[in-house]
Amino acid sequence: MLNDLWEFKPSINEWAWMGGSVDVTCLKTNSGICGAWGQPGVYGTLGTPASGNAPGARYSAATWTDSSGNLWLFGGYGDDAQGNGGYLNDLWQYSLAAPPTTPPPSSAAMPSFSLAAGTYASAQTLTISDQTPGAVIYYATDGTMPSASSSVYNGQITVSSSETVAAIAVANGYAVSAVATATYTLNLPSAAAPAFSVAAGTYTSPQTVSISDTTPNTTIYYTTDGTTPTTSSTVYSGAITVSSTETLEVIATASGYSNSAVASATYTINLPPSFTVTGTAVTVAPGTTSGNTSTITVTPTSGFTGTVSLSCAFSASAATDPATCSIPASVTISGTTAQTATLTVNTTAATNGSCSAANVRHKGVPWHAAGGTILAWVLLFGIPARRRRWLARLGMLALLSTFTGGLLACGGSGGGGAAAQ
Repeated sequence: MLNDLWEFKPSINEWAWMGGSVDVTCLKTNSGICGAWGQPGVYGTLGTPASGNAPGARYSAATWTDSSGNLWLFGGYGDDAQGNGGYLNDLWQYSLAAPPTTPPPSSAAMPSFSLAAGTYASAQTLTISDQTPGAVIYYATDGTMPSASSSVYNGQITVSSSETVAAIAVANGYAVSAVATATYTLNLPSAAAPAFSVAAGTYTSPQTVSISDTTPNTTIYYTTDGTTPTTSSTVYSGAITVSSTETLEVIATASGYSNSAVASATYTINLPPSFTVTGTAVTVAPGTTSGNTSTITVTPTSGFTGTVSLSCAFSASAATDPATCSIPASVTISGTTAQTATLTVNTTAATNGSCSAANVRHKGVPWHAAGGTILAWVLLFGIPARRRRWLARLGMLALLSTFTGGLLACGGSGGGGAAAQ
């Protein structure tokens, strides 16, 4: 049994194969035995026309044509899609016209605004609505066209600055609505420009600058990097210390007001040449010859150069075997690199007499069995090489030295805290 369709054209006296299969397969009986050879059908998707679909070979089928000229075919005896032979109950239609298309869904209604576009003298409240059932409204206020990734409208919008609101509606079964837009222009009074507690200018020391504004309930934003401040800049929360040359730029914002004009002040900080002195603490036991040194660091600032003279001495000493100290006479600053010197504290071993370290007492400094504490001072004089007319600069570093055991010999009655120059 074959399912091929042929057409003979008398005008040219030739045949044309118009459809059906070119191959035959074994048509099995109900018992699975090959009873004949035929062509199985290609069914495709139910209800969907396709050029590759074809009924299987059959006989005794019912056929008719409808009022549109479409051919209908039902049942008969033949081969199904798997090559199984038997009685069939399949219904086919051969359509002479293209299948009807589903009309596109109608668009959702365009959103509407409760507030008409226009110019207003104060902040306004805006409500957006849509008549399409189940519609979700998306909107934008930054000048872009809204999409399904824009902000979802879920309540009133406060229009506090001039802006254009655009909205769309999206609902199941509907195409996306047309875009609704409304432009609102707000003529709000401007907040007062902020004021600085310190006038712009040149200073020889760091300045502490406070910022204020006469508009009630303002929030002040500022920058120090030369950029124009916005509401994303740093919020002013207290006095600002200006320790190097920089420009403060500030704005003020408040509810019911537009942003203030930008206020700015440039502070030029010209610090005089100077230096700082730091040192490390040292713990010294009687008679110690190691670990009894402190590193003195002299760090230049603001371009200081010159020679810093160093000396040390104890302001009070024991009656016998006094402690001594030594330090290089000076350090020279010629650039920006810090210079160091080593302070050495020398002591004698504890005496082996009837008294011990636990019995030693010094006026003004309490001593304990485990040891005591002496304060030493380092006196520094800086003579800048570039400015000989300067007076000697004076700095002091308190160097805390802890001496264990009896530093002073028994019978000593000198004062307690030892200040060294």
